[in-house]
Amino acid sequence: MAMLLKRGEVWYLVYWRKDETGKWKKVFRSTQLRDEGEARKVFDAFESAQRRTLTREAVRTILAEVGAPVGEELRLADLWTTYLQKADKTGGDSQVVCRGRMVTAFVRWMDERHPGVTAVRDVDERIAAEYWRWMAEDGKSPRTRNNNQAQLKVTWRGIMAEYGMTVNPWGLLQRDTGGGERYQILELEQIVKIHQAAARVPAPWLDEGFWPTAIQVGLYTGLREGDIAQLEWSELRVHEGVLVLLPNKTKHWGGDRAAVHTMEAPWVKLLPPRPPEPATGYVWPKAAALVAAGYGLRGFVDICREAGVETDRAPAAGERRKKQVKLVTFHSLRHSFVTHLLRSGRVTERDLVAQGNWSTEAVVRGTYNHSKLEQARAAAVRVAAAMPEVKW
Repeated sequence: MAMLLKRGEVWYLVYWRKDETGKWKKVFRSTQLRDEGEARKVFDAFESAQRRTLTREAVRTILAEVGAPVGEELRLADLWTTYLQKADKTGGDSQVVCRGRMVTAFVRWMDERHPGVTAVRDVDERIAAEYWRWMAEDGKSPRTRNNNQAQLKVTWRGIMAEYGMTVNPWGLLQRDTGGGERYQILELEQIVKIHQAAARVPAPWLDEGFWPTAIQVGLYTGLREGDIAQLEWSELRVHEGVLVLLPNKTKHWGGDRAAVHTMEAPWVKLLPPRPPEPATGYVWPKAAALVAAGYGLRGFVDICREAGVETDRAPAAGERRKKQVKLVTFHSLRHSFVTHLLRSGRVTERDLVAQGNWSTEAVVRGTYNHSKLEQARAAAVRVAAAMPEVKW
């Protein structure tokens, strides 16, 4: 947001930028112009630059003309350390660790492919698109490419204001929508077998009873594995006979995104004994420590194999993947949570957004609702059967 303000006889540009503490600060920059028409031209150009309609060079020229700081150069080699020091980091600790790996991989790729480009501000949409194509050629799945693009976009967003950049090249890429059905939907019979197998597979590095409970929590709430592992007692609040759930560190739930569950839910009865009020600390301390350290839990696939559920397959013809294709991970429970409820026809997409913390109903409809695809296939069969026979 920017505005034009007259002080005395001179017109000033007024805009906001982050200071060294990360707080937004109002900045006044003189245009050194007394004529409102000429000052308006500078303002319009500045505002257009903020809307990303001009090149980086034009933006820097405009800012220099009005005396605004354009930011010092940030080297690619220092990108990640600078991000850790200065940016408002989003996501949990494990997600930040994953983001660091993706940023490091991109910087290494830049050293090999574009050794002459050393400044972060010189990474433009052309280079971003080239990296996107290279990931596909290297066999990265659509999901992996989307994850890389998302994490690089978050990293750039964290340091853009500090270094006077106005265009995020990763925000200009089109996400790959071809990998919609990433995980197999688990049928209820399979989930029961997995739950029974969880008690048979030893996991001494985790809290007692963690996996059987986590599997039920994943199915009945749609929570992700990391969020379940780092669940705190303060995020489970009993209020007027219902359980209010306020977790999800990776997506920053607030009070307006809380999910409400009945106290009779099976997973609620499996929770460890609640400590005296005010209840604090992690529900599963060992699991939380592993996730916070970036190691992950790494046991769900073994449980599935014990239950006789196939977890991966070899790449099919045309699939550019180097290793086995994943069919089942803990995230499959989140898919199953949505699909089984939508199949019942008794809940709406809005209900699921409230319970499972998706950003919009379109995400549920487009990404997780595999029953829509089943309906489309059934419709295709009916249409094909109804078509009159033609002798060509």
